[in-house]
Amino acid sequence: MIEDIELESNFNWWLDHYTSHGDKHYSDSPDWKIVELYYDLIVDRVLENYTEEDSDYIIERLSKIF
Repeated sequence: MIEDIELESNFNWWLDHYTSHGDKHYSDSPDWKIVELYYDLIVDRVLENYTEEDSDYIIERLSKIF
């Protein structure tokens, strides 16, 4: 099964991407706000790597990690 470390790493990669390239936040936005603004987009990106059957499980695990 998918390890939490793998999910966390993938989530953080996309968070860094949106922090650097996203247009929903300002340069002085706090980290928690950036996560909040991009959370749905990041989860969608993370899910791209997994099957539809794994989606609910992965979403649940991500919500516990973040």
